[in-house]
Amino acid sequence: MRATLFTITGLLFLLLLALSRCSPGIGQNVSFADDVRPILRSKCMSCHGGVRQQGGLSFLFAEDLYRPLRSGATAVIPGDAKASAVYQRVITDKPGLVMPPEGDPLSSEEAEIIRRWIDEGA
Repeated sequence: MRATLFTITGLLFLLLLALSRCSPGIGQNVSFADDVRPILRSKCMSCHGGVRQQGGLSFLFAEDLYRPLRSGATAVIPGDAKASAVYQRVITDKPGLVMPPEGDPLSSEEAEIIRRWIDEGA
């Protein structure tokens, strides 16, 4: 019985540890390298990285996120996700505006990570 209790406790600990590494929890700051970059890499870089810079936006270098876009909007306004074009485009459901335009949209968890990162100062 005692060994089973330790095994269950150990498994629960490992599960909680794994979950804590999957996404930032409440009270934890969002890490660009650990939390944001993987989302951008998987959902955005095919159109906004390297040679392709649709709309004048590239996610290849951090400084590119803060430059004005061809539209005149700013992709990321540190501390203000609601005013940041990147966040607005991933949460909209308007055809032609939603990003990414093809493939799977960002999950609500991914969008929340982007929002928190920007609101925390990007």
